[in-house]
Amino acid sequence: MIPRRTKTELKKRLICRKCFRVFENKSMKTRTACPNCGSVKDARIRTEHTKIYSQKHPERMLALKKYNKEHRKERQKIANGRVKRVVFNILSNNNPKCENCGCNDTRLLEINHKNGGGGKELQGGKRTNVFMWDIYMGRRETSDLNLLCRVCNALHYLKIKFGKIPMQVLWKS
Repeated sequence: MIPRRTKTELKKRLICRKCFRVFENKSMKTRTACPNCGSVKDARIRTEHTKIYSQKHPERMLALKKYNKEHRKERQKIANGRVKRVVFNILSNNNPKCENCGCNDTRLLEINHKNGGGGKELQGGKRTNVFMWDIYMGRRETSDLNLLCRVCNALHYLKIKFGKIPMQVLWKS
């Protein structure tokens, strides 16, 4: 008896690992091309495949766990950098730059809370990387966030605290 094929579940939001762009799977096909770089992405949700693979090859999974334990710090640094780039693309519609002055150096960019209160969100033991992962996974709404460079973010804080400030920041690339 041949097993009947079930309808495959597809991801609605895809992240290109080549150019780190976030895009919607509008065609709802299993293989979708990135609109920015053209690389083809698999849009299927593959949870069952991972379970079957780990059951068939437990020795490979143990070797992977050992490798991850030995190289955890450098792998974590790479993963956090990837998450940061994707979050910046999510917040800026795939064009990461400061909304105030136009600075496009990603080393200087920060996530800003438009209405203030960023420190309150991180209280209670929540770390910055958890905050980033919540945005990355779509668990946190991003309507109250924007991207600002460090200087403009400090200026935004001063405006909230003291009112109008007689300063302006300009970015020359």
